[in-house]
Amino acid sequence: GIIIPTRNRPQFLMNAMRMLEEQTLKPDFIEVVDDKPITKEKDICWRYKIGYERLKDKCHVIFFWEDDDWYSPDYLRIMVKGWEAYGKPMMLGIMSTTYYHLRSRKYATILHPDRSSMFCTMVKGGQDIDFGDEKSIFVDAHLWKKYEGKLFDPGRICLGIKHAIGLTGGIGHQYDWKGYKDTDTNNSFLQSIVDPKSYQFYTSIYR
Repeated sequence: GIIIPTRNRPQFLMNAMRMLEEQTLKPDFIEVVDDKPITKEKDICWRYKIGYERLKDKCHVIFFWEDDDWYSPDYLRIMVKGWEAYGKPMMLGIMSTTYYHLRSRKYATILHPDRSSMFCTMVKGGQDIDFGDEKSIFVDAHLWKKYEGKLFDPGRICLGIKHAIGLTGGIGHQYDWKGYKDTDTNNSFLQSIVDPKSYQFYTSIYR
């Protein structure tokens, strides 16, 4: 199962759905959570919670798929194989995350020793999961602290795209975030990772 939390970003959602269609392992269920917001504040956690409740009794595993991030066509297949290889844990995530800011064209790779970013975390279905404060943007930190999971490093099969468009999550969306150390002057880094259609889409955002 796939949960896509989204809110007033149709251009990102369309690209996310295209990437899902191109996966080498097809999902059985896709739950786009575009419900009416409960407040004017960030409500990412609330949308994840709704999506999980709708899918948990239908799916063996459930992925949190951000509408703006990039995923390799083999992402779902590699993640499911990893989950099976690690004995089907409660959660599985990628320990090394690369964030890329579209406007500044800067990027950073962060190693998480004890958790995974939300956009590259999957969980078992059929569980009663506490997602934490419904207004929190740090859902991943809460889940990985509360529940046991396995981390692995399958290579760069996804990319955290940052842009500051709409209601966003972590500080990586800030243009001047100090964590960005490398600059992609001519977009060569981005082009070397993402598929051609995604490259065309992402480079058009601030054109």
